[in-house]
Amino acid sequence: MQLRKFTFMAALMAAAIPMSAQWLGYPTPNVPKTSDGKPDLQAPAPRQANGKPDFSGMWGWDAIQPCGAKCNDNQISTEFINIASKLVTANGAAAAGAGNGAGRGPAATAAPGAAAGRGPGGLGAAAGRGPGAGAAAGGRGGRGGGGFGGFGGGQLPYTPWARDLVAKRMADGAKDDPNVHCMPRGMPRIWTDDYYKRIFMLPDTMIILTERNMQYRQIHLDGRPLPKDPNPTWNGYSTAEWDGDTLVIHTIGFRDDLWLDSNGNPLTESGKVTERISRPNFGTLQVEMTIEDPKAYTAPWKVRLTQPLILDSDLLDYYCLENEKDAFHMGSSWTQPKPEAKGK
Repeated sequence: MQLRKFTFMAALMAAAIPMSAQWLGYPTPNVPKTSDGKPDLQAPAPRQANGKPDFSGMWGWDAIQPCGAKCNDNQISTEFINIASKLVTANGAAAAGAGNGAGRGPAATAAPGAAAGRGPGGLGAAAGRGPGAGAAAGGRGGRGGGGFGGFGGGQLPYTPWARDLVAKRMADGAKDDPNVHCMPRGMPRIWTDDYYKRIFMLPDTMIILTERNMQYRQIHLDGRPLPKDPNPTWNGYSTAEWDGDTLVIHTIGFRDDLWLDSNGNPLTESGKVTERISRPNFGTLQVEMTIEDPKAYTAPWKVRLTQPLILDSDLLDYYCLENEKDAFHMGSSWTQPKPEAKGK
């Protein structure tokens, strides 16, 4: 009876909230148009008052199946599963084995940005916008015969310690991935995550808001130095400066137990991440990330990610732990008996 009453009240409250209250479908202002009135995503990038490119806007990810503003939790990118799928060489060319399954380039990924709002069934229908969906997709689909390079990845320069760690994480079915336990995923995964993000550009700060667990990241452009002995955090500490039209971001101060993807590629407390962010046209953000982590890798390595602009939509509140029911299954065995079955 109590359950029936709760279900009725939930339905009543949902019905009382008009769709317009979520601002899905509300037109994005100042969008350049083609001669036929459609968004011109190949138009020049907007600029700030200081003449530098403006990265402001809502951004998606390079989904394997383009989905624009209507992506759900199953429409992930290859780099979500294996960040090495977007590995590039020092001169910027795609590394051998990288790019399979995605990597369509700026022109193709920009188009989905014009898609309409997600609606009540878009993000919400990813009932799976929770711990299990991404982990399941990454845990099984991307490994196959590619070993640590599953999903089209090149080979990362592991130290012996990191190679053993990744092998263990994969053998354990990625059960210790912070994502699986509804914990923050860390700064690099903001770019590879299957959740929308919104960027705000201020004169001395770039702020990134993400849907997942309502996280934020701040990047300081006021000339301050990086901290000398930072308290380790999920997103680290970031400062930046402009190199022409490219924003160069330096981040240190990570926790020692971060995962870069569902395959378990590590980022440790000794890691440093350098991002080079540019906006080659109105509809595309390009993020080049260099990972330096002597504990985990014998040499620096670099990936290039593409983020499509999302129009006429908005971020939706999502908190991973709400109604979470997977924690019991994250023990040493996926087949351990449920509490009610023990002792029978």
